[in-house]
Amino acid sequence: ALFLGLLVFRQFLFLPAALLLPVGGLCFGAAYGTALGAAGIVVSAAMKFALARTLARSWLRERPGGQNFAARIERLGPVAIGISTAHPIGPLSPLHWGAGLTAIPVGAFLLAVTLGAPVRAFAYSFFGAALDDAGTWQLTVASVFLVAVAVLPLLHPGVRRRLATLRG
Repeated sequence: ALFLGLLVFRQFLFLPAALLLPVGGLCFGAAYGTALGAAGIVVSAAMKFALARTLARSWLRERPGGQNFAARIERLGPVAIGISTAHPIGPLSPLHWGAGLTAIPVGAFLLAVTLGAPVRAFAYSFFGAALDDAGTWQLTVASVFLVAVAVLPLLHPGVRRRLATLRG
């Protein structure tokens, strides 16, 4: 319960998921760490989405540039949110908060996050579980896996081009 609570409210505690998810693997093993980590990511994402949707959506749209910001996030869509949730590198919170400020349907957002969260949680839980046996082949495999998953998408020119358009 404590681990899930930390995952759900981590953004208010300034704790990155990349720090907590390996702890889940270290404490509970890769399988349970993945399940608990994915559940925490989904509940946290749903909470951020709901808070942004109910408290700030109309406020943002009234601000100068607010429509442009919402349009950028909507352009990303649920598929990109799911992929960025699955990818182990990068912050989750800004996209999840941002999605709540847009017209992205709740069901599509939750489906995207629910499909992406186990991938991210597994990557970190497997790494955390391997930390228990430092010096073994599992730690090497987990480390290479994390680096490969983080870097390989960036080798594709289309991904780099898409990321460059998001900046401006």
